[in-house]
Amino acid sequence: MNLYEGLRIGFLEIRAHKLRSFLTLFGIAIGITSVMSMTGIMSGFQMGMKKSITRVGVGRLFIWPHSTNTNRNQSSGLLYEDVLAIRQHFPDLPTVSPNTFMKTNLFFGEFNAKVNVNGVTPDWKNLDWNYTLYGRFFNETDLREYTKVCILIKKRHDQREFWRQTDPLDKILTHHDPMHKMVRINQTAFRVIGILEEGPRNSAMNFTFGQKNVLVPITSFQKRLFFKQKRIHQIDLDSGDAATSFVLAKRVFGLLKRRHRGVTDFQVKNIADMMGGVMKWVNTLTLVMLAVATIALFAGGVGIMNITMASLHARIKEIGIRKSVGAREKDIRLQFLLEAIALSLSGGIFGILLGSGICYLVKVLLHLAMLPPFIAVVSALLVSIGVGIVFSWYPARQAAQLDPIEALRYE
Repeated sequence: MNLYEGLRIGFLEIRAHKLRSFLTLFGIAIGITSVMSMTGIMSGFQMGMKKSITRVGVGRLFIWPHSTNTNRNQSSGLLYEDVLAIRQHFPDLPTVSPNTFMKTNLFFGEFNAKVNVNGVTPDWKNLDWNYTLYGRFFNETDLREYTKVCILIKKRHDQREFWRQTDPLDKILTHHDPMHKMVRINQTAFRVIGILEEGPRNSAMNFTFGQKNVLVPITSFQKRLFFKQKRIHQIDLDSGDAATSFVLAKRVFGLLKRRHRGVTDFQVKNIADMMGGVMKWVNTLTLVMLAVATIALFAGGVGIMNITMASLHARIKEIGIRKSVGAREKDIRLQFLLEAIALSLSGGIFGILLGSGICYLVKVLLHLAMLPPFIAVVSALLVSIGVGIVFSWYPARQAAQLDPIEALRYE
């Protein structure tokens, strides 16, 4: 018996028992779908992380406030003065960028909205900057003189993810040109010196802190707008390369601990350490999804074994006839194996299509490249074929060993 004939008979047998075959096929498809969606999403997630690290820089450090049980009267928290001290002690650092924020009202003529105002320095534009600037950015004079200038951020309509909130500046930036005009933030008038149009975020993840609508110099933020907001929410440092970032993190930690009188009400995080924690979580999630996929594939394999056993009992007389006219044991065994392979391969193809569809849906919603790699598609096909062979081997062997005389007498 040739391979083509065996596959043809196998597909005819599957068509003869549509519901039973579909339920078995569906079990395999669920397992393959789990594998495909898992590999696609995880590979896309890892690709996004790598692109983010490349864009952010492997030498990036993050400094955040950290709650502590130590007497807080000993430390005033993370302040702009800490930023100046870091810049003074490490003058060769490419970037020392603080960030603090507050939600408040912005007025422009009859327009008003609640916006997130962020106090930053000129170093902010050296970070993972994904914007197009119209106008100019802040300079050292703006910082030194507490200049009342601001920059508005325009969100891209075509790149908004489904979970993003509505941009509060849509109306003013769509129907007006506020460049070089005055807006009122809280109770203080600021002149718009620039507009940042947000770039696409579909190729990497975003490491910037919080949602931003308006940028002002951090000194103007503290001296003109929010007098009681002395603490800052984040400091970004860039050492330039990964090799020096670990040493820099220890030195910065020691400097801040001395300035804070021994109180560790802050934390210094290296991007490599952060990614290590994220990758550990990703690997754990991958193992869990693989376990679910394995269970689904096992259930599908049991279904294949059941349908093969049912086919065996329904075709005992047919086996006897075929053996009596010269069919060998390996021909009978091959026939049942090919039927099981045809069934599991159909389930595998269906699972690949379904898993790829899930990955594509995630890609559309999250704007990340989350399509399963080619090796995953090939592996899924091989796994589905392997499941068909393994779980149908015993029933196929039983069929091949039937005595033709007993089989012909079977009722």
